[in-house]
Amino acid sequence: MMETGFFLRIKMDEEMDVKVDKRLPEKADKTMCACGSGRTYYRCCRDHHNCAGAPEDPVDLIRARYSAFAYRLPSFIIRTTSRKSKEWTKKWMKELLDFMDSYKFETSKGDPLGIEIQECIFSDKQNAYIQFQADMVGEGDRLVSFVERCKLRREDDGW
Repeated sequence: MMETGFFLRIKMDEEMDVKVDKRLPEKADKTMCACGSGRTYYRCCRDHHNCAGAPEDPVDLIRARYSAFAYRLPSFIIRTTSRKSKEWTKKWMKELLDFMDSYKFETSKGDPLGIEIQECIFSDKQNAYIQFQADMVGEGDRLVSFVERCKLRREDDGW
C-alpha cells in the first residue's frame, strides 16, 4: 500500500456517490496489461483491481495502481492509499477521474506505455521505497513522463 497506503476493502464509488465508467479491456485474457509488465491484464493486475487478492509485493502494487489510472478505476487508487494521506477529501474521486480522463496510457498503435520500476528498497519486512517512471500521453498527443519515489507499507494480507 502506498503510505500513502493500506489495502482497504471499502466501496468508494458508493461511499463518494460517483458513477464511474471504467475502461477495462474487452478481452482481458488477450490484452496486454496497461502497466507494461508484458503479461495480459487477466494474468497481471485484474485480480488486484477486483479485490481477489492483494498485491504480494510493492512492485505489483505500483503496477496495479498505474493500470488503475489507465482503466479508470479510481476506487482502487483510493483503496490502496492510507486514510492518513492528504489526498483523502470528498472531491478526490472527481479529481482522480479528471486526471484519468486527461491522459492516455497507450501509444497511438494501442500498445501500453506502462511504468518502469527504477528501484525497490526494503527498509524492513513491512516497508519499502519504490522509485518508478510513469509514461502517458497528454494534451496534443505529447508524451509525459514523471519519476516518483514513494513509501509503501505492508498491512495484514498485502501491500
